[in-house]
Amino acid sequence: MIRQVAFAGLSVLALAAPVAIKPAAAAPQPLGLVATIEPVPLVCESGGCVAVLASFCLMQSRLPPEPGDAYRPAEGTEVRIAVTRADGGSATLDGGSLLRFVAYTGYSSITVAVDQAALEAAAGGGVKEAIVEVGPRATLLPLDVAGDPAPLTEDEVALATGPWREQAEELFDRPNPRSDANRLVARAIGALPEDEKVDGPAMHQAAWGTALATPGRGFTEDGVALGRRMFAACQNTVAQSLRWTMRRCLENRLDQEQRVINQEYWDQQAGS
Repeated sequence: MIRQVAFAGLSVLALAAPVAIKPAAAAPQPLGLVATIEPVPLVCESGGCVAVLASFCLMQSRLPPEPGDAYRPAEGTEVRIAVTRADGGSATLDGGSLLRFVAYTGYSSITVAVDQAALEAAAGGGVKEAIVEVGPRATLLPLDVAGDPAPLTEDEVALATGPWREQAEELFDRPNPRSDANRLVARAIGALPEDEKVDGPAMHQAAWGTALATPGRGFTEDGVALGRRMFAACQNTVAQSLRWTMRRCLENRLDQEQRVINQEYWDQQAGS
């Protein structure tokens, strides 16, 4: 079911074009893109539409991505955009071909972005609402770069998209308290402004409404409760320190929590 959301906030990083890539650097890690369970709203403002999604590292032997590194969906990855047009019509679009996938805080989150004009052209009219849906076992590969001294090998891609991604499904894709909380926190981050000057209680309340007030039936009760505790802890942090915005605090917590789950995944890899 499509949920009504208010469009507010924008990730400038995700909309930057072209994305800066350092040709001399070796390809970074393949990433798992966490299945959404409940759809994530694309936040549209100033000609662009952006969402923040939780992600994780599939290959510890590769260096992590830097913020701004560009990725593409691996073959078989399902990413859809469900659109409600201004005229009341609807459309389901191939997000893999329309969206730009950019590492946000490293390997623990990804921004997906599309120009609003391109989205409306693909949808066949003005867009009232757009949401992103990520299927199970979604995998992102770094964009090929000319002159890469160590591109991903065919064997690495086969491992990342095959048995290693399958092994990660239980920890990341299926409903469980920690992954559900991180999904909700990522959704709240996407509803918050990056501009520190406009951060404030009204924006915090909007993010709460978008992500946590009515999170959806697909999430576990414990996951929703944990997500709400993470949000409340950041409210306290922001109230006590001028150095933190709500978005920055939630980004930090998401990064920390995803790393904990990722370490469990790496430990499983080592033991298999």
